[in-house]
Amino acid sequence: MSDPHGQEFKPLDPNQAGADGQRQVRVQFNEANVDTLYANAFRTNLGNQEVFLDLGINRFLGQQPTEGGDGQPVGSFRFDVSHRVAMNLTTAKQLAQHLNQVIQQVEQNAAAQNQA
Repeated sequence: MSDPHGQEFKPLDPNQAGADGQRQVRVQFNEANVDTLYANAFRTNLGNQEVFLDLGINRFLGQQPTEGGDGQPVGSFRFDVSHRVAMNLTTAKQLAQHLNQVIQQVEQNAAAQNQA
């Protein structure tokens, strides 16, 4: 069976072990109800054992006078939060590591294209 992203899923022998002696696991992705979100801003908050990641859009509201009216006007933004993701600390660490890997790969690809 294959998915629209070209990943091939093959049945595994339940007794088959990987090279490190651990049993292999097959993960299937169900994207039937996926929603796509564009975010140019985020905010994080910590709970007792969770990380909360707010996602949304930063909107520029224009130049606003400083409080008291004396001084240079400052740019004013509004962060419209549209989604909140709550995850445990282990998942948050995995997400951070994966994002670092993806960003490094994108930067390496861009550098290779610039050299070509």
